[in-house]
Formats: sequence, structure tokens, C-alpha cells
Amino acid sequence: AEAAEKANHHPDIDIRYNKVTLGLVTHDAGGITQSDFALAGESDEIV
Repeated sequence: AEAAEKANHHPDIDIRYNKVTLGLVTHDAGGITQSDFALAGESDEIV
């Protein structure tokens, strides 16, 4: 949550049993942007 707030970018989070999936997309841009990749990388480090 801290990383998403810091980036002002809020992923969709799906939690199922032993798996967590983050969905990142910049809707205003109509797809995936550098901001999405940056937050994905930061999220990967946290997990």
C-alpha cells in the first residue's frame, strides 16, 4: 500500500488461497506505462 500511495498508482489486487496477483494498468493512457513497470518492480522486491 505504501508503494502504491507513493507512486499515486493503485493496482487491482486478487488474493486466492496461496497466490496474490497484482493488476497494473494506466487507464488514462489506454495501456501499460513506465509507471506500471516501475510499481511492478517495486512490488516484486517487497514480496
